[in-house]
Amino acid sequence: MSSTVVSKDGTTIAYDKRGEGPALVLVDGALCARSQGPMPALAETLASSFTVYN
Repeated sequence: MSSTVVSKDGTTIAYDKRGEGPALVLVDGALCARSQGPMPALAETLASSFTVYN
């Protein structure tokens, strides 16, 4: 599930949420897109035990 929040300085931040359980935050590098690279696959793997935000 993709969502957004707005930071205190007004920047919109997009994130994906998967799974249930204790919260776990995955952060990609500055030039990465959250839909590419290793994080989507890692989030899917961890979602069986955690609520994963990336």
